[in-house]
Amino acid sequence: LGVRATPYLAANLAAAGYEVSTQASDWHIGQEHSDMLLSMAKEAAAVATETDPSREPAVSNWLADRATDIRHGLLSLEVGHLDLLAVPIR
Repeated sequence: LGVRATPYLAANLAAAGYEVSTQASDWHIGQEHSDMLLSMAKEAAAVATETDPSREPAVSNWLADRATDIRHGLLSLEVGHLDLLAVPIR
């Protein structure tokens, strides 16, 4: 469901009798977490290569560029995230 997962779950929980609240809580991954940034870039590259092995040279170049950006403090990442709280209505 991807980005539709939280709204889908919220609607279904509400229909099942829960009081549902959601709140944006985006993740900001800055240069202070360069190991995490590199790990995420490597994972994205692995998925891209698995999806289309013929793109491996382009993906390798992309990953090398991202690794250079990370080493020079030029890369950060913001991941949209939505928290959900569901409480049974009594």
